[in-house]
Amino acid sequence: MVVPTRLATSFPPIPSALALTGALAAALAATAGSIPEPQSDDTTPRVEAKAVESSEIPWPMRLGMRVAALELRLPVVEKVVLVPDEATFLAEIARWSPTGRWPVLFEDDRYAPMFIARFAPRRVFRRDAVGPLPDSDAGRAALANQSIIRAFGGDPTRQSLREVFAAVSFTPPGLVLTDFGDPAWPAAVALAAGRGQVLETLEGSFGDPSTPLTPEALTRLRTGVAEALDRCGYPHDAAGDAIDAITICRTLATKADTDLPAGRRVDIPVAGLDATKDLAVSDLLGRDEQGERTAIVGQIFGSRERSVYAAMCSMFLPRDVVSLFNTYGAEGDWAVYGVAGLSTVLEQVGFETQVAEGRDAGLAGWVGVVAADPAPDVLIVNSSGEPARMSLTGGERGRPRDVEGLRRPLALHFIHSFSMADPGDPATLGGAWLESGVYAYVGAVSEPYLASFVPPRYLFERLVNRTPFLAAGRQFQGPFTPAWRIMTYGDPLMLALPSRVHRLPRIPPPGTELVPGIELRSTVKDSMRLAAEGDPAAMTQALRTLRLLGEVEIARRLWSAAGDGMRSRSVVEAALPVLVESGELETFAATWKRIGASDDRARALLWQALGPRLDEIDDREVLLLLQSNLRSPQAWIDLERLMPHLRRVLGDGIARRIAQRELDAATESEDRRELQRILGSLGTAGLDGGSDATTGESGPGAAPVAPPRFTP
Repeated sequence: MVVPTRLATSFPPIPSALALTGALAAALAATAGSIPEPQSDDTTPRVEAKAVESSEIPWPMRLGMRVAALELRLPVVEKVVLVPDEATFLAEIARWSPTGRWPVLFEDDRYAPMFIARFAPRRVFRRDAVGPLPDSDAGRAALANQSIIRAFGGDPTRQSLREVFAAVSFTPPGLVLTDFGDPAWPAAVALAAGRGQVLETLEGSFGDPSTPLTPEALTRLRTGVAEALDRCGYPHDAAGDAIDAITICRTLATKADTDLPAGRRVDIPVAGLDATKDLAVSDLLGRDEQGERTAIVGQIFGSRERSVYAAMCSMFLPRDVVSLFNTYGAEGDWAVYGVAGLSTVLEQVGFETQVAEGRDAGLAGWVGVVAADPAPDVLIVNSSGEPARMSLTGGERGRPRDVEGLRRPLALHFIHSFSMADPGDPATLGGAWLESGVYAYVGAVSEPYLASFVPPRYLFERLVNRTPFLAAGRQFQGPFTPAWRIMTYGDPLMLALPSRVHRLPRIPPPGTELVPGIELRSTVKDSMRLAAEGDPAAMTQALRTLRLLGEVEIARRLWSAAGDGMRSRSVVEAALPVLVESGELETFAATWKRIGASDDRARALLWQALGPRLDEIDDREVLLLLQSNLRSPQAWIDLERLMPHLRRVLGDGIARRIAQRELDAATESEDRRELQRILGSLGTAGLDGGSDATTGESGPGAAPVAPPRFTP
């Protein structure tokens, strides 16, 4: 649809490389209280600060300055501690202090290896379990708050968190809410302890990411949040006071139907628009009774492993590599959202950039974003489509399963309709991104219309001036200022600055540090020795540990040297991710066949390894291996991707027979319709592997407009 609303205001140009370290730096020293500043070998050039009135700086920037000041005064120890359970997690967080903190993760085969590879610690520990948690939620909450107090150098036997903060003249920037019966509660503790925030409980049932809230449930949620804000004891009624961020770490609906009155809802001239339906919960909260924004809200939900991973990524990882992917045209109003020339400016600031637009923004370019080396830390996407489909240049289509091979933790700004319509479902774009490792996300829960998104150029103008990532994706003036359909997932205090201008102080771990557990780099040597002697269990352990440590090349060599006796299913399953990450495609295909019976995870690994390289594959056996392991549901998506290459290597006749066989076996009406389309396209000259014959595609509007200025 068209939004015929044009705003006359625009942003000034993005500052040059070091402009942000000038006037804004003047207020930094005063925002972190008396927390000691660490010694650092940082040689980043500085610019003489100029006097600046705090009132002249928009409040989201002031919020980011508070975050930056604290981050630069809390040294990061170059180690990672892996824990087996929640009680041990709390015990490890309690070991943090103002003189050092470090990432703490639940050990798994997905998120922990991704994080460790990007963080690059000097040491990795696997900590021993400490014992059970208290049975009651109240007991867990009390233990969590004790850990937070200790993390800020306090003594919970004689001090409250408020007293600890007051002793160093520190004002918390945000409130973190959780339910201690929800799997995401450890992430809440981490963000409170790491950011200096107040932790409160938010109990009750408020839906889930797949179910919209009713107006009545939304009222209950607002009441619960308001009561928690009152309990925290810090000013929170206006933007720019103490509590300017709210993080909700628990299962919660992401959109809601409302009863907002006229004057408090979006009012744009679109026929049939109901601006009370499908609004983002993260945009409905953090507002006063008049609908004015008082805080930036972020949601985090999911398993304990994924939730804590999201918290640790936001606090400890660098964000140096930016990828810009733009499917929009460069003419007319679409140019407002273009990225032409943006990479040059970002590189001057200190980012490394990758750009795909025009012809490069087709299917090959899209798959290449995920497989890029180096992989991006921040991804900006301009596209259109539906919850499970995105339109690419040339009529090609992107799908949720394209992102399964994500190699690096990612912050994502996704201009696209409906991408977060059902973030609890990995068969949708938003759900797939979160499941694959996106830890911060700005995206739409419904049709938002293009003008509700902040264009990339203006987004980065805010980011390089220390506006937190989620806040930078919000509108602060104009018709889309009221609560709308843009959801913000992740830590609302997370900055997205290059290390050149915001390098976290890192210190090595003590050489003789006593950790109640084992150091993985020392123990993996024993596993490798036993593996070399022919112990399959030791080989499995060695491969998994080496991958966890980011030593993929050593793991690959260990596997390559193993004999046929080391080809049990458990060993093969441990080897497959190693071969994927090392790019050993031929070895991977041969190894994958040894699994015997394939399952969903094995098929995902197969396509993750070989899917991005289809243009390079000329081996008919490898193509037939992919063809016989199409992923369900909607196996036709994989077949559509594979079909041009089957035709290229095997010929049209065999390709047609394969498509016909899939059609004969299909029972679902959608599957049959799509397979008939694929089969029909085989009669044309030069099959387009991703062409979209459908019509009526929805997208985020058709007439972009310049967003309003970012002012207080």
